[in-house]
Amino acid sequence: QLGMDRAELGLMLRMSRATAIETLGQLKALGLIKCGRKHIEVADIEALGLYTSQEMRNVI
Repeated sequence: QLGMDRAELGLMLRMSRATAIETLGQLKALGLIKCGRKHIEVADIEALGLYTSQEMRNVI
């Protein structure tokens, strides 16, 4: 679990608050993370790793 909210995470990753919220919403809809007020929990770390690997292939 991360002890920060979406805006703080966005700042840490150097992305806008809106981009952070949109991205986290997509990951939440896929069941990869769980978000609440002031916490973000990775629900399935293996699936998240596979998803991000696939997404990176789509970018390159």
